[in-house]
Amino acid sequence: MYSQDTRTVSEPVIPPVCTVLKAQLSSGPTGLPIESESLLDTGRVQAALDACPNGQAVELRSDQQNNAFLLSPIVIKKSVVLLVDEDVIVFGSRNPRDYDADSRLACGTLAATNTGCLPLIQAYHADKAGLMGFGVIDGRGHLPMLINGKPADMSWWDLAAKAQTLSLNQNCPKLVQLWVDTNFTVYKITLKNSPFFHLESLGGSGLTVWGLKVIAPYDARNTDAVDLIYTTNVTVTNSFLSEGDDNIAVGGSSPGASNITVVDSHFGDGHGASIGNYAQKGINNVLFDRISFSGDTANANQIGIRIKSDVSTGGLVNNITYQNVCMQNVRSAIVVDPFYNRTATGSSLPEFRNIVLKNIHATTEGIVKIQGHDAAVPTSITLNNVQIDGVRSTDVTTQYTKFELGPDPVNLASMLTGTGNSINNAISSKNPPYDCPPAAFPKVIGELIPALQTLSFSQDITVKAQLFPAKALPYATYQTNLKRNPSATLDLPAPTGTITILDGLTAVGTFKLNGGRLFSIPLSHLAVGKHTLNATYSGDTNYPAISFGNYTLEVIDHFPSQTSLTVSSGNIVAGGSVTLTAMVTGTAGIPTGTVTFAAGDNQLATTTLDSNGNAQFNWNVVPGGSYVLTATYGGSSVYAAAAGPAVSVLVVPARSTTTVAPDAPVHMVGDDLVLSVVVAGTTLGLLVPSGTVDLFDGVNKLATVTLDATGAGSYTTNTLDLGIHSITCLYSGDATFVSSSSEVATAEIVDQPASSAASHSIQRPKRIILEKLQLRHKL
Repeated sequence: MYSQDTRTVSEPVIPPVCTVLKAQLSSGPTGLPIESESLLDTGRVQAALDACPNGQAVELRSDQQNNAFLLSPIVIKKSVVLLVDEDVIVFGSRNPRDYDADSRLACGTLAATNTGCLPLIQAYHADKAGLMGFGVIDGRGHLPMLINGKPADMSWWDLAAKAQTLSLNQNCPKLVQLWVDTNFTVYKITLKNSPFFHLESLGGSGLTVWGLKVIAPYDARNTDAVDLIYTTNVTVTNSFLSEGDDNIAVGGSSPGASNITVVDSHFGDGHGASIGNYAQKGINNVLFDRISFSGDTANANQIGIRIKSDVSTGGLVNNITYQNVCMQNVRSAIVVDPFYNRTATGSSLPEFRNIVLKNIHATTEGIVKIQGHDAAVPTSITLNNVQIDGVRSTDVTTQYTKFELGPDPVNLASMLTGTGNSINNAISSKNPPYDCPPAAFPKVIGELIPALQTLSFSQDITVKAQLFPAKALPYATYQTNLKRNPSATLDLPAPTGTITILDGLTAVGTFKLNGGRLFSIPLSHLAVGKHTLNATYSGDTNYPAISFGNYTLEVIDHFPSQTSLTVSSGNIVAGGSVTLTAMVTGTAGIPTGTVTFAAGDNQLATTTLDSNGNAQFNWNVVPGGSYVLTATYGGSSVYAAAAGPAVSVLVVPARSTTTVAPDAPVHMVGDDLVLSVVVAGTTLGLLVPSGTVDLFDGVNKLATVTLDATGAGSYTTNTLDLGIHSITCLYSGDATFVSSSSEVATAEIVDQPASSAASHSIQRPKRIILEKLQLRHKL
């Protein structure tokens, strides 16, 4: 197939968020109150976009009753996404001065050109950037412009209508303009009521438009939904486009447009799937596939398939395919027109080659116009299974066209009788027309908004759904209503009835609609396994039933969790205090429950996780030695239990102090001398030293004393010699405390009471020497 994007395109994924901006304004049924119209959010939104790292998004989020942002022109930079949440509405400023492109102050005026306004959202060379989210961007083209803070007597759309009357150009801002971007993505966003074009892409390649919604009245002039001008490799899919001009317009001004796919989309009001009118540098390889057009019987300007140009903007339009197309209430079903502007002058002849229409079915009568420019520049077109129900010969205009018919029927084959035509009729089958059931023409748009992709069996789940009309009220009707009701809006009546969420064929949630466009629908518990959720809308007197959405999730027994353990210090001393911290993480929010701390087989404590998924325990009594510490999460209804990696620690012994003291400083020879030993730790009394103490008299060991439970001990002796003795002791240490030695304590042994000994102290040395000599003599 020639006519397609050469890329393989998959559904976009919303990137991580760098910044969340909360709404500060509140929107009512008719928009913003006048006192809020000067409270622009432009500065903080632009600053966030400028500061956001590549590959991330700035998220616009509601805040309680506040759901609106007010913007003047902003610029999306390279590789950054503007993300608009589903309950947020972004309003474009109504002040023309906010959009002025230069010093002419031309925005909001009529002129010979329409270059006086900046777009509301612009992306210039913003490769890999995007505009995403299920929210709304509303250009408010129907509301009066604000001049010096006061409503003018004209809206942007009134200005456009006046421009047409005076053959001038309106200077109105476009809603979104992409300029020479590569791989830009527009995903799920709703664009409404643009003063001018809703989305315009100029140059660049690799544009993906997925799930775009465009809604504006059919009588709002020049409100094209998607314009693709000299752009290549584009895919537009799963989109709903309804407004007042081209639903899709492909233009081929320099350097031309090519390789464009528009598929699986619904066009409401508008001027159809259009090729041209600018084609000077060629338009090649365009595919429209599985498209429906649903017009309005009051709109005589409704168009379906259209290829248009003239001698001022003509060029080669080649390899264009429309297939699998349904139409209803489309006044001009097929238009191939090289005379788009019949007063145009120039020499750029429009040439339409290799146009293919296959499986085209208009279920209501429509006009068919297929023309070549002249005999030298004919149009070549294939019609295969093309049916316009109720078509009459007066509906068909053809000239200078080479027709290839078949092999499936073409019910207007006998009406292709215009000047300069040639027909190769190869119809050989009686196959029925392409099937176009009522469901092919949806009047409401439904979305399921994905949330959790994985949840545990015990978790409750609420699905958000959007359901809203696919079209707007005609602008003329709105203006009439406004005269009777100052609160009139462009919105069609909200759907009533019910939304049912289905898991396969089983209903798992039902919601009765109560107005609005966004609904939260609680679901019953889903069994363990993978589920694909879809939704059905019951329909009401205004809107037929539809099915919509595709939300895949997996229910598991428990989510896996991860537990980690950290120790507050790597230098742990016995008897000190150290903090153990466990952090439990998971993929479905912050885990709850408890963590058990242990040292080996010894359970230390069980602590409840805080709001951040952390638990702490202060280990105050730590005997010395090597320990293997663990933290084990006990699990919850959502998360499975998990033990974190063990942490090995070494607890070093603490210092000790040893003292020895005699029961009295002086003893009579032969009396008991009691030496008391105390070993104390430096751990504030939390731990007590154990083990033994060696007692010394000078260098002579007296005894080894075992400490009791209080760290004390004693030794009694009555064999010490007369004289002064230097008593010391040495603590041997244990696992908790290091060894230590005492200061010297003195004990004196005398042969008479202490008072007498003191009075004859001068004679003592001679007496001691004499007693020692006598003792040796006896031996």
